[in-house]
Amino acid sequence: MDPNLTTSDNLLFQNYKHQFGYTDVFCLSDYMGNTSKPENPDYRDDFFQAMLINSELPYILMDGTKGLRQAGEKYTPKMKSESEDVYFNRLYRTVLNNKFSGTIQKHSDRIFSSPVKIAGESEADQLVYNIFNDVTKTGTDTSSFLKNLYKEAKITGISFLFIDSLPKSENETIENQFENRAFFRIFTIKNILGIQTKIIDGAEKIVNFRYLYYEKEYQGYGFKQIKKVREIEPNKETIYREQKNDKGESIWITEKTIDTEIDEVQLYPYYTNKVSFAYAKPPLENLAYLNVQHWNHYSDHSNILHFTQCPILAITGTNKPESISISSAIAFYLQDGGDIKYIEATCQSIKEGADELRNLEKQMEELSNEAYMKPINYE
Repeated sequence: MDPNLTTSDNLLFQNYKHQFGYTDVFCLSDYMGNTSKPENPDYRDDFFQAMLINSELPYILMDGTKGLRQAGEKYTPKMKSESEDVYFNRLYRTVLNNKFSGTIQKHSDRIFSSPVKIAGESEADQLVYNIFNDVTKTGTDTSSFLKNLYKEAKITGISFLFIDSLPKSENETIENQFENRAFFRIFTIKNILGIQTKIIDGAEKIVNFRYLYYEKEYQGYGFKQIKKVREIEPNKETIYREQKNDKGESIWITEKTIDTEIDEVQLYPYYTNKVSFAYAKPPLENLAYLNVQHWNHYSDHSNILHFTQCPILAITGTNKPESISISSAIAFYLQDGGDIKYIEATCQSIKEGADELRNLEKQMEELSNEAYMKPINYE
């Protein structure tokens, strides 16, 4: 699940959430597109495929305890002697100390501690002022929008700002100019399928990009999700639609092609850990792995405590009874040399486990603070 889509102040993606078909928590297989053929519009190119794989763990950690529980054995290994029931119970008793998402939030709060303002705001044109306070046409102001753009880039190393627009009205007037204006959108490595670039005037620029979305088609009081791809090029955009042929096989058709007056693809990457153009890696990857290590140590430690925190009654020197009851009103008759006592686990191993947890928490805190103190790359 994309953090931008579940954040209350990202109204744009709240509205588009159903279109992208997201599940409650991040599952890498939901976004891997190379099961499709390269000639199909829903094919995900190798660069975005690679960035998704690199960002799987950061996305799961942003989903918190629920995300790691659903990931199961991939990040919480099942011990050889554990039955399915025992493993399941251990997994669902484990709670994440989420230093990773806490660091993302801390970094975002640091940068946007004060709202973004227009220089010379009092003299600003009213149209500019209105756009500034609703850059998405869904009520999201500039500060909230940029904070979400930054948070996504801090998770994966990259996010994309897209300047979108509706087809121009033939009867556009000054009065409806604000209604028909362009608006901003955030795209992530999860909903972009691929891009194509060219060197123009000495700079690498995006000349084609595709993204996947789902559109509701109502049937009575219910609906079904129609899988679509939007492809954007200079002066042109195309909508593709998936449907079934006579054999019940999925095929793609061109639903419509639109000529536009926009002579460039207005998709702009924002980086926090750039590798190359439109390609990045998660900047807090080490913290993510350390957070999972802490999760597993906590899981083991909690499981040990679950079985060792209660002493075990041991009786020798008497015949084995069919059942045993323990209370202040019961006595045991022992033969000569018999004994009755409680057996408890030694505290040394438990203490060492607790010390290891504290050591990992200290390391996570140090990594978080180290990243917090680094200069911010706004490229």
